[in-house]
Amino acid sequence: MLPRDFAARAFTGQVGTADIEHEVATRWRRGDFLFHLGPSAVPPLPTPRRRQLAYGEIEGLISDVLFAEDGGPGCLVVTTPPQAQVDESYRRFLVPPHVHRCHHAALVTAGEARYVVVRPTRDGPVLIDEPVARGSLIYCPADAVHTFVTRRGFEVASLHARYLGPDRADFAQDAGLDAAALPRLAFDEFRRSAAAGLTA
Repeated sequence: MLPRDFAARAFTGQVGTADIEHEVATRWRRGDFLFHLGPSAVPPLPTPRRRQLAYGEIEGLISDVLFAEDGGPGCLVVTTPPQAQVDESYRRFLVPPHVHRCHHAALVTAGEARYVVVRPTRDGPVLIDEPVARGSLIYCPADAVHTFVTRRGFEVASLHARYLGPDRADFAQDAGLDAAALPRLAFDEFRRSAAAGLTA
């Protein structure tokens, strides 16, 4: 499925669990897991079913639950306030690097941020650090260490193939990442190495 079609259908509840898992796994394996589709690619999102005042144990985030199906797809819209302190080690930030236990995709719906994800390569893990803005679409598999960092605040729709409520302890696990120890790449640099067959 083309990324723009995926965004139009998946974030409005028209794509099932198996299709989400297939799309995410295929994009991640090929190394083309991040697309800057532009602001017009953000579809009109469904009316939220309910509002969460906390995202797991993290205070200060507002997440609207757009739709949720037990054992099936679920989508949240998370609004992140600006982060006063961001350092190069990513040790001080609002949402620590974390993992989810299911495949998911994220669509930035407002504002700007940096998307940070750990990607294995043949030479060991690297930290991909890429600016994202409204219309950026990200495919992220289960157990991939990731976070967003923003000095200005942003909003993202987070679509999970197998929904868990954000207030559950097993929704996200802190990855305890020592980011300063990993080589950093921009996404385009990673794509060039992937095209050359240098990544795992």
